[in-house]
Amino acid sequence: LSRGEYCDYGVLTFVNQDEGMSALQAQARNGAWLDAPPMVDDATGEEMLVMNVGDMLTRWTNGRYAATPHRVIHSQSASPRVSLPFFFEPSFDAEVAPLPELLARTGDPAAFAAVKYGEHLTKKVLSNFES
Repeated sequence: LSRGEYCDYGVLTFVNQDEGMSALQAQARNGAWLDAPPMVDDATGEEMLVMNVGDMLTRWTNGRYAATPHRVIHSQSASPRVSLPFFFEPSFDAEVAPLPELLARTGDPAAFAAVKYGEHLTKKVLSNFES
């Protein structure tokens, strides 16, 4: 493994990958790992981006959109892999909770407590390192 399983911490992540270099995998709801290879639009020839849902979108949508577990397996050892991610994240001090309008429309109770994004981010980042 080049990067073990994890979910992105913010709202959305857009990833541009090297063409012809498949290393990213996403986990389906049934637990199976699916390759997320670089793709090109047949009609335009433009490269497509991979989009991962992050923890904060899961919280805002009360679980309607689930954060995407993913990992990187780099098996082509002779070739370097380059990917360019863009992380869309809330402000560090933003309070993130299920959207009241969504809860009112669905009638569902809040499945997540409110959290300050910076506290969530710090906790996640620090859990990446052994003490």
